[in-house]
This record gives sequence, structure tokens and C-alpha cells, in this order.
Amino acid sequence: KQEGGTCLGYAMSYYALSTMYNIEFGITSYRGKIAHSFDPYFIYTIANNEIANPCDEGLNMTEASYALKNLGAKKMFYPPFLTCGTRWNDSKKFKTFKYTKPYAIKGFKTAPKDRSDFIELAKQTLYRDIPIISGFNITESLNPMTSSNPNGVNTSGLWQPNDLEDSIGGHAMTLIGY
Repeated sequence: KQEGGTCLGYAMSYYALSTMYNIEFGITSYRGKIAHSFDPYFIYTIANNEIANPCDEGLNMTEASYALKNLGAKKMFYPPFLTCGTRWNDSKKFKTFKYTKPYAIKGFKTAPKDRSDFIELAKQTLYRDIPIISGFNITESLNPMTSSNPNGVNTSGLWQPNDLEDSIGGHAMTLIGY
């Protein structure tokens, strides 16, 4: 279950990186996918180690991408077992980085959503089985439909944002298809 502002950790590591790993190595079974999933709290806790209330903070997408490139990623079921509030000391970092470095990404690319060819570029990327991590401004309508939020997401599960709504924050998500 995602805690606090960890959406980028989930989008980047747990969803995108795990998906890419499964595709690369032909992992299709449920058990195999779970066994090889990447920990959403690894980069998140490293980046927020010095913050007083780390679970309340999000991450910068570019900084997190560089951390994934420089430090690698940790498999979910390999120690240390992390939560959004895990603190790191030098000894724990040294032991863990020896394991995470082989799972570093080679690089990453960014594409502003206001590019005229963004949709076509996104489709080509997804066609090549490369997930896209994107940040979205979210509105109240992304929350579940209730009597106090009649424009929220209904049982269909589809979000229908209203252009007249004000943003209530940002949210990172992984795109895997169109």
C-alpha cells in the first residue's frame, strides 16, 4: 500500500522498472513478477533521508531518475525492508548499494507534455514496451465519487477531470498502454 508522498517511488521503481525487468527476462507468472518487483521505498527513502517528516514529502522526478541511474534499485523482498520513514546510515547504505548498483538504469529521457509530437512520441515509446513515468496535476475529481464529491471517480474507475477545477497537487503515474 502506498504511503504518504511516495507515488514517484511506486511509479518509477515498483511499476515501471519492474515491468521493464519482467519484459526483458520474459517473466510472466504472477509469482515471478512479485518475486522480482522493485522496492518503491528505496530511492524515496534515500532522497528523503534528511527530512524531518519524510512520509509527507514527494520527490523531484529528475533527481529521482539520477538516483536510479547512480545508485540502482533494490528488489522488494531483499533486505533491508523499507517503509516511507526508513532512515539510512553509512553502514546500511554501503551494504545495500553493493546489491543495488547492478540494477541501475543506463539513462532516461524527458519530454515536456507541451511538445507538439508528445502523443506520437508517447505511443512509440509504449509500443516499444517502455513504460512512461509522468507527473500529473490532480484535482478533487480524481478522488472517489461520494455525496460530497459528486464529480469523483465512479465505479467505472475512469477519471474524467474537469478543466475548470483547480489543482490540489501533483501525482506520478506509470503509463503502460493507450
